[in-house]
Amino acid sequence: MDRLTLNRSSTEVEIPVQIFVEIMGQTQGKTDSAEFQDEYHQPVGIYGWRKRCLYGLILFLMIVVIMNLALTVWILRVLDFSIHGMGKLRVTEEGIRVEGGAEFLKSIYTARIRARKNSRLDIESDKNININARDGLKNVTNSFIIGDRKILSYSESFQVMDKEGNMRLLVNEDEMLLGVDEMTCSNKAIFNGSIETPAVRGPISKSLSIESQTSSIHISGHDSVVIKSPAGDTQIHSSDSIRFRSEDNKIILNSTNIYLKNVLEATPNTARRSRRSSVYQLCVCKSGQLYRADPGVSCSEAKDVCG
Repeated sequence: MDRLTLNRSSTEVEIPVQIFVEIMGQTQGKTDSAEFQDEYHQPVGIYGWRKRCLYGLILFLMIVVIMNLALTVWILRVLDFSIHGMGKLRVTEEGIRVEGGAEFLKSIYTARIRARKNSRLDIESDKNININARDGLKNVTNSFIIGDRKILSYSESFQVMDKEGNMRLLVNEDEMLLGVDEMTCSNKAIFNGSIETPAVRGPISKSLSIESQTSSIHISGHDSVVIKSPAGDTQIHSSDSIRFRSEDNKIILNSTNIYLKNVLEATPNTARRSRRSSVYQLCVCKSGQLYRADPGVSCSEAKDVCG
């Protein structure tokens, strides 16, 4: 085998030719590979304008997050958020308590509204105040409306109770009941139907007038009917007839003086005409009509009156 002699300083090294060629080939291949990698090298990562854009985006997001956190903290401070509620709105075991005024832009649905202890409850509206009650089918069964100079209530029965739970006023389709001992009207009172009461009295030092313009007046009592005027006159006027009827067959007129004015007078008989006097006898026809006659004339002779 051929050998290759290398002189390095004073040392001589003999290397076989084949091994030398292989070493030179490997060295040449590494050199070419390094030159290729240097020529076509691609750096790993984000560089240049892409890197600047990424950092700018991250910075913008950080600014937005910080601003959101600052606004959230500011809102919590302004609205006074806490574990008990928000501002003057407090959440309790019994419900929601508002310490101050509350404005509702739309409808409010609640089971009860009450004021704080020793405080008044004010409900105000620029228009009407409507209070509705609904049944299980969401139909309005009762409605209470406070409007412009009027108060309306739509219900089958309207009741007014006192603080002890006693009924003071009841109005339904059939009747109206007053659960008070006395009702006072400072002016006129007009009733379209009947009225049931134990007594009707006029004001002190004033007259009591009961009128029916186009119909009749019926006054009835289960036991008795008493009409009296302790300090004045009692007058009954009618354009047609006045009838007194008693089921017990008694009508009592108890007075010191009883006057029957404009009573029809029977025509006296000329044969028995007596001297006019201021005293007459009171006669009654079979029909019940009253008339007066001269004291010297028999009541049976007044046929011109009774017919």
